[in-house]
Amino acid sequence: MRYLVTAPASTANLGPGFDCVAAALTLDLSVIADDEADEARIDVIGEGAQAIPTDGSNLLVRAAEVVHGPLPPLHLRVRNHIPMGRGLGSSAAAIAAGVVLGTALSGRKPEPEEMLAAACSLEPHPDNLAACLYGGLVVAAPSGGGTSVIRMDPARHIRPVLLVPEEHELGTEQARSVLPQQVARPDAVSNVAWTAGLVALLTGRTSADPRELLTCTQDRLHQDARAPLMPETARLLQRLREAGVAACVSGAGPSLVCLVTGSGEDVVREVAEELAGWRLVVADWESRGARVETIDGRLV
Repeated sequence: MRYLVTAPASTANLGPGFDCVAAALTLDLSVIADDEADEARIDVIGEGAQAIPTDGSNLLVRAAEVVHGPLPPLHLRVRNHIPMGRGLGSSAAAIAAGVVLGTALSGRKPEPEEMLAAACSLEPHPDNLAACLYGGLVVAAPSGGGTSVIRMDPARHIRPVLLVPEEHELGTEQARSVLPQQVARPDAVSNVAWTAGLVALLTGRTSADPRELLTCTQDRLHQDARAPLMPETARLLQRLREAGVAACVSGAGPSLVCLVTGSGEDVVREVAEELAGWRLVVADWESRGARVETIDGRLV
């Protein structure tokens, strides 16, 4: 049988929501998997194709084995639209695609809660994974040794516009290594308040003043600490925010996500036209999480 697996990109650490607020985006990783192949084979096209392993070390394969055990010979045709090492959840998408595929190959219906627990064995930070598996906007909170996920639909009048550097990559572990072990209470309180405000703006308001979005995308926990690792990102972030754009680092960086309304996209475009080495990507919120269907379109 042949399966089609699709997993979305995601933006995590959204504004002040460090390690807990993330959203799925309409960039994706797709995989056609044939479980009747004569031998295991992986073909990859798209973003980062030359850097993606085509053997058993492939992250998608490893994730599938977590839920299935040893796999039958599979021919995997992978098409990746997610920039790698840019803070847009490329690893989370590969893991999510793997656990979805492994669950389907085991003859079970993929359930987000079960798959998130399995995925976290490979990626200990569940915010990207939760957004990728559930879709929409998520708050991922530690709970009883696991993760409790609250899923919401983002407001459509607020749009995500991405600025992605062409060359600069930043690994998550490197980005986490520079974070302080303790934070001042005023900084923690500020981030809690701004996170509550941002979630309210992204889900519960029919309109959002750009000034409110600007206020509620501030951060005091991680962006300044990581700035020396990505100085161009830090300078661009400051420039956009001074222009009134609610910009923040996407995930661990170095990409930026701008939350825009009305003509806000035009402001980002004007800034982007003056940049060298950066790509502007106009995305949208993805309401669907990672999913699998047979090649004839029947949902598993």
